[in-house]
Amino acid sequence: MANSVEPTFMNGLSFTLRPVATELFNMHLLKELLEIRQGKVPSSLVQKYTMSQEQWVEVSNVVILTKLSQFTISKELKLDYVEHLQDVLRAVLDMEGATFEEVHQAIQYYQANVLADWYRRLQKHHTYQLR
Repeated sequence: MANSVEPTFMNGLSFTLRPVATELFNMHLLKELLEIRQGKVPSSLVQKYTMSQEQWVEVSNVVILTKLSQFTISKELKLDYVEHLQDVLRAVLDMEGATFEEVHQAIQYYQANVLADWYRRLQKHHTYQLR
């Protein structure tokens, strides 16, 4: 499944929010998306798109979930980074403190198979790193 991207969340957006989501996906890093989610929307985007803070959070969450599915899980991925990715996923799903199984079930509920596979690999790598 290398180079796969999770389409579920982007496909679920209203058509009016898809242009901004596409721009965020193509032009912004995960760090920037997390900042947008926290209310730090760049002025260039505020001028270009008229959206409420709730819409910015919704779109950034969707784009983050989509982007995460593209991150490569490799042996070189350090434990701190793995744990950060897990924390980001839990935060975006509003599941801070949830177990792997709870998060995995939530992803499966959305029928986000690419993201579910990515998350299984991330968890497997996390377990391996802890040994």
